[in-house]
Amino acid sequence: MKLKALGLLLILAVSCTKSNDNKKVEPAVNDSEVKIEKKDEKSAGKNEEKYVEKTSLGFVLYQDMITLEELTLYTASWDGCKEKLVLGKNSKVKIIDISEAGTVAKDWVKVEVQKGAVDKDGNNVEYAVVGWCYGEKLKKVEAEKYSPDYADGNGAIISETVNFFDQTLVIRKHNQTVLCGDIFNNCVYSDIQKSETVYTLKYGDKLDIFEIWDLNTPGDNYHNVFYKVKVNDIEGFVECFNPYKNNSWEIIETIYSSGREWTVRKLSDILCVWSKDSDEVEIRDRPGKEGTNVIAYIPASYKNGQSQINIEFEAVTEELDEQDKKYRWVRFTHEGKTGWIYGGNLSAERGGPTYCIPEIDIEFSLGDPFGDPPNR
Repeated sequence: MKLKALGLLLILAVSCTKSNDNKKVEPAVNDSEVKIEKKDEKSAGKNEEKYVEKTSLGFVLYQDMITLEELTLYTASWDGCKEKLVLGKNSKVKIIDISEAGTVAKDWVKVEVQKGAVDKDGNNVEYAVVGWCYGEKLKKVEAEKYSPDYADGNGAIISETVNFFDQTLVIRKHNQTVLCGDIFNNCVYSDIQKSETVYTLKYGDKLDIFEIWDLNTPGDNYHNVFYKVKVNDIEGFVECFNPYKNNSWEIIETIYSSGREWTVRKLSDILCVWSKDSDEVEIRDRPGKEGTNVIAYIPASYKNGQSQINIEFEAVTEELDEQDKKYRWVRFTHEGKTGWIYGGNLSAERGGPTYCIPEIDIEFSLGDPFGDPPNR
């Protein structure tokens, strides 16, 4: 199971604060408390997040909202609750996380900016910008039917059906072969009801994945996720996590810069800013260094007395940079500006891949990342 170095710690206070030990802290204010229980999602064989109770304002994950007035988005508390961006009135967002640690003070939520949103000055805001905000300034709106673009590749939705229990089953295309490593749940089931175990996976087994089935129970946002697989001529289902949660890795746009075309994919994670040579790292208006403009700078970690600087990125280029064929370009929002930073100036603070691309994430979770191909 992949370990994240940044843990969550909720501080109940009137305003956002930064913890003394630099742990990750989500913003919160002191008010009526409501208990929330949450299951760990990011491990093989475990289900995705389950919120047993809603917040006091009735918010649930992946709910579509609209801003009632100008709304400030903040970075997480491990970054000091810095102002990230001010959205204009009537901008659409989606709730993607809820402040929690057993109890929550009144309704701080993490949102993802949707298409068509503007800032306080009426300028367009890029799709998938993320930030924390105070939920009372949001109003629920009817969800619109949305079809993410996966160019008919891995992640493309094959079907979406609702059963008699109002559960939604989303089946996605995903073709990948993994050589099994030490897997937490090594059972291959006959169906997603786990009626029968038809095979027990062993270290080194060749596992062919064909589809990802996500069964969502309404109201509490409970997901059962299974991979449709074949191993040793036996077909069945393996319980695992959903690498396409909230349409991760969908194609956002195509950008032409630095003499080439870049495919921009939605992907969010936290990376550390690093530079061997400079006290600051450039943020550019488009991917690539040739013919692009520097729009801002961000401090490099541990330079001039700085502590570690982490960023939460929103999108990444599918293509690697031409100069080294190793790093991608990452999009994130810093002090009201959305721009691009070169992946060579970023590093992961944990074991595992720098960019949690679905195929790499699955390979790391199910396979032996140091074993024979196709895992290398």
